[in-house]
Amino acid sequence: MKAISIFAAILIGLSSCTTMVLNEMRGGHSPMMQLDGEWNIDKNVVTIAGTTTENTDASKVYFDATQDQGGRCLGTWLNLANNNVEPEFLWGFNDYKGEDFVLVDPIKGEVTWDVIKQDQNEFIIERTTGDEKYRMEFSR
Repeated sequence: MKAISIFAAILIGLSSCTTMVLNEMRGGHSPMMQLDGEWNIDKNVVTIAGTTTENTDASKVYFDATQDQGGRCLGTWLNLANNNVEPEFLWGFNDYKGEDFVLVDPIKGEVTWDVIKQDQNEFIIERTTGDEKYRMEFSR
C-alpha cells in the first residue's frame, strides 16, 4: 500500500510546472525552470510589410514555473502601461525540449512561438502569422 501511495504521489507530481522532475532535465535546468522568475522585456515588436512597431504594454514579465494551472504555468505581465491588457496568462512548452513556447492569452487564446534562444539570462521567441512577424526578447 505504501508503494502505491508513493507511485501516486510521483504521478501527481509530473505536471509541466513542477520542479521535481523538471530540475533533472537539461543538467538541472529544464526549459520551464530556466524561465522561472522575473524577466525584463527588452524587445516586443511586430513587423508587417517591412514596417516594425514596438509593443510597450508591459516592461517586465514573471514566469512562475511552480504554479500549475491545468498543465500550463502561470505568468504575469508586470509594469503594465495598457489597462486593456489582462495581466495574467498561462505559458509552457509543447514538449520538454523547449523548442515551441506556448502563451495562452485570455483574449487571443493559445499562440505558439519558436524558441530562438534560451538560457539562464536570455530568452528570445518569434512567430509568423501570414505577413506578420512577431519577436520578443527577454533578459534577466
